[in-house]
Amino acid sequence: MKLFWKLFLSVCTCMMLAFSACGTFLIHSGFKSAREKDIQNGYNNASVVCINLVQNVKRTINLVYRDTGYEKQKNVVVRQAAQSVSVRNAGEEVQFALWTDEKTRIYSTNGLKGADVSICRDDLEAGQEGYKIVKRNGRYMLYTGTSFQVLDRVYYVETFSDITRDYENRDAQLRMFRMIMIIVMIVCLMLMAILNNMIVVPIRRLSKATKLVAGGRAGIRIRKRSKDEIGVLAEDFNRMSTSLNRTMKELEEKTKSQEMFTNNFAHELKTPLTSMIGYADLIRSNQLSEEKLITYANQIVVEGRRLEKMSMKLMDLIVLKKQDFLFYDMDITIFAEAVYETLLPVAGKYGVELTVNVQPAIVKLEPDLMKTVLINLFDNARKSMDGKGKISLFGVWVSDEYRIGIKDNGCGIDEENLSRLTEAFYMVDKSRSRANGGAGLGLAICNEIVKLHQAKLQIMSKMGIGTQVSVCFPKEVCRQVNSEKMEMEEEV
Repeated sequence: MKLFWKLFLSVCTCMMLAFSACGTFLIHSGFKSAREKDIQNGYNNASVVCINLVQNVKRTINLVYRDTGYEKQKNVVVRQAAQSVSVRNAGEEVQFALWTDEKTRIYSTNGLKGADVSICRDDLEAGQEGYKIVKRNGRYMLYTGTSFQVLDRVYYVETFSDITRDYENRDAQLRMFRMIMIIVMIVCLMLMAILNNMIVVPIRRLSKATKLVAGGRAGIRIRKRSKDEIGVLAEDFNRMSTSLNRTMKELEEKTKSQEMFTNNFAHELKTPLTSMIGYADLIRSNQLSEEKLITYANQIVVEGRRLEKMSMKLMDLIVLKKQDFLFYDMDITIFAEAVYETLLPVAGKYGVELTVNVQPAIVKLEPDLMKTVLINLFDNARKSMDGKGKISLFGVWVSDEYRIGIKDNGCGIDEENLSRLTEAFYMVDKSRSRANGGAGLGLAICNEIVKLHQAKLQIMSKMGIGTQVSVCFPKEVCRQVNSEKMEMEEEV
């Protein structure tokens, strides 16, 4: 069953049940109240008749029998007294009948002559009162009876009234109520049509949009038409669709990156392998002089070492994403000194002037991995120089973060290549990098290590002036050694 019909049936059922119960209760309550009023009115009429009868009996005895000779004619006296009783209620004469204690009717007005129904005869005893409602010829008759005592005997007075109007009013109200129920049903149908537009239609839009998203069309948005729960659901759907679209784009980018990674890696493998195979084939196939033999063998060694470096770096790049590392609070002064001692022989070999300038700090890091980062940064700085140059290992506080890195006065990097430096296998100058044994994986590995330290890699460079690469540690993983912080200006 569709949602519209579920809503319609549930709302209509609840409304009809509530409306029917309340309406029926009110109608029957009004009918019961009117009937009780008529019954009470019948009792009042009977009481008035009784009072008049008692008075007329006394008057008849005084006038006709002069207080004697009536003992054996009590019923006659009471009947004579009843003939002169006339009670009116609401402009109409009250019809009544008079019964003895032997349940014999001795008098009745014209309205009750020949009546075959009597509450006094059938149901009442001395000292009681009661009523009976009888339906005859489509009309409802109310008989009320009560007992009274006169001349040392018990008599019963029975009054009669037509209460058909109470039943007619009830039936008219029920008919009107049914008409109202039909009108309410029609109004409910109209309201449900409006609710269908307000509730069901937006849900259908959501369902349609969900199917489109499931079919691969991520990023679809639906218009938010209200601020209720449906509007909130639409807003949540839009956020989900946007997030899914972003995720799919990221996956596409990662897929493209992996394809590029594979292609570039295949290319990087092909170049040294081709060279190595070529030189090896020359050595195997030709009679070579000692000088050429040494030259070709040297080329094989150089290309083999470059292939070895690239393979190891690739392994590092993959392994870094699978292992957990222990981090220690390191004194940067001691750590920088250890890095300096490692780099000093290399700097001397290539004629590079290496300096160290670090501000004291305690930083939480993994020393071997961070040392790999600085060595890679130093190696890149060295490769950017033609001949001698200056490289500085620095550490400096900038606001609440601590930065450590390498600064050189090499050739620099243009803005076009600056944003792609951390991509795997990306090289600004491929001929220079291959000539120096580069594989294009250094900064990619550095960037992965920096992320493990909750830090970020900052690269600033100007063509012809130099490059500065900084590892920026947030305040959560670093603290000062001295109470007073020293700040240094960073300039390239």
